[in-house]
Amino acid sequence: MLDIFKDDPLKNISIIHNGVERKLQYRVVSRHEEYYGNYYVTKFYEGTITHSYKKYLFFGKVIIKTEPKLIFTRYLNIESNEYTKKEIANLLHLNLDKVDRKIEIEKGEIV
Repeated sequence: MLDIFKDDPLKNISIIHNGVERKLQYRVVSRHEEYYGNYYVTKFYEGTITHSYKKYLFFGKVIIKTEPKLIFTRYLNIESNEYTKKEIANLLHLNLDKVDRKIEIEKGEIV
């Protein structure tokens, strides 16, 4: 699997979800696979996450790296003219509902 344009800068998008403005970042990645051909993947990020690791496996200086936190991925190009603004907004709301539900379950709010 080959990611094309993986290091492109992130683009910003804001959406009002359940009365709260959510600021998301996204990146559209073009992929190529031998059997499936070319297709697009859109990765959505919110917030950041910090990783720390040693330069070498057991020794060396500690490197701290901050990167965006991936919240969900969709196998389509949201910048394509095949989809309307309403379809993309519905897609984002549906996925943000799932992300919110996952957070509720992690907090122990099952019902």
